[in-house]
Amino acid sequence: MDILIVDNDRVYIDFISQMLLKWGHRVESVETGRAARSLAWAENRFFGLVFLDIGLPDIPGYTLITEFKTKWDQTSIIAMTARSSIELERKVRGYGIAYYMAKPFSVDELTALVSHISRRQRGKHLPEQSLSGCMIEKGPVVSE
Repeated sequence: MDILIVDNDRVYIDFISQMLLKWGHRVESVETGRAARSLAWAENRFFGLVFLDIGLPDIPGYTLITEFKTKWDQTSIIAMTARSSIELERKVRGYGIAYYMAKPFSVDELTALVSHISRRQRGKHLPEQSLSGCMIEKGPVVSE
């Protein structure tokens, strides 16, 4: 599955990317909302799953949910945040995300989510997609 990670924290991008690549997925990542918006509308690509940080530095991540769902109506979106609250979770869930995930999260939680969404996506008819240029190679994750 092609997966997009939108997060301004390289540690999370690297961690998630390493796991997804290890499990055989193709990964693209960007660090700002504007870059995600540009990628979504400039490329003729489909992402089956988007990891979206709600606390992006340039625009609120939740504002991208509607745009992504318009572009890719069968995409599952996992909203991530380091500043979780009940109010924020309610607001973000109202946009129709697949899952709301508070940072930090475990490998087990990531594994279960991606496995569940992968099984669900295989049951849907997905559009044809280009695989060229969508692989990101990462080195080991550095602990803080």
